[in-house]
Amino acid sequence: VVKVRELDRALLSSSSAWATLAFLFEERGPDGAFHGPRLSLRRYRKRGKSWVVEKHLTISSGRQAHVLAQALARWFPTAPSGADGDDET
Repeated sequence: VVKVRELDRALLSSSSAWATLAFLFEERGPDGAFHGPRLSLRRYRKRGKSWVVEKHLTISSGRQAHVLAQALARWFPTAPSGADGDDET
């Protein structure tokens, strides 16, 4: 039984050893229905030939997501030139 359904993903940054991704997903509840959506930010580290989750944070409600989006809009009112998601700064 599928417990998590991925709706979308975005690569936020990457290098040869690290990658940061955002996942939009739904989880199946005890009633069998999918609930969400939720947001997960995950930081991966390359170990050998595999990518391993080093850190993760889940935004579990629409309210949290909107508060985060508002804060990001205040903190970063304009996108820097060359904002392609590949810088590690």
